[in-house]
Amino acid sequence: MFHSFTKEIEKNIKQKVFYLEGSIDIDSDYFINEIEKGIVNSKNNHLTNIKGFMTPWEYFLNNQKFNEVFINIINNVEYHTSVDTGILKEPWGLKECWGIKETKGNYTVVHEHLPSIISGVLYLNSSKQELIFDQINVRLKPEKGKFAIFSSLLEHYTERNLEDEPKYAISFNLNQISPF
Repeated sequence: MFHSFTKEIEKNIKQKVFYLEGSIDIDSDYFINEIEKGIVNSKNNHLTNIKGFMTPWEYFLNNQKFNEVFINIINNVEYHTSVDTGILKEPWGLKECWGIKETKGNYTVVHEHLPSIISGVLYLNSSKQELIFDQINVRLKPEKGKFAIFSSLLEHYTERNLEDEPKYAISFNLNQISPF
């Protein structure tokens, strides 16, 4: 039978994180059309940290066009950056990969992507609705083909979309692949 706690510690500790930002050529019309199809009857619409429209979590996992874009991004992260991202040298793979549509008034609440280790976002169009990372003082302005890869423990959010045009993006999480 449980009697009592013998020790309780709550403390902030320093944690090494990374954030990489870049851009890539993409067929945004294709991906936007796929998101439009994926949000129809999605159980995630307005019910996750995305207070807008969202495809199922694994929607783009087996999408060949997205996998080509993703591999191109990760290859450049692994081989062409001066940031120490040693964790990317491990055998990692996509765990989740979903589409987002945030229309006027939609927003994303503050959250992180733990227990994943690496997360990212790829923007499909330009928008004034920035993705905000207060912990590292970064505001990412969406533009077609702009992406960010970051430590999953970084909290991030958006304020409400004030534009008439929706913002579209694909977000993803990577986890270590089990050798067994």
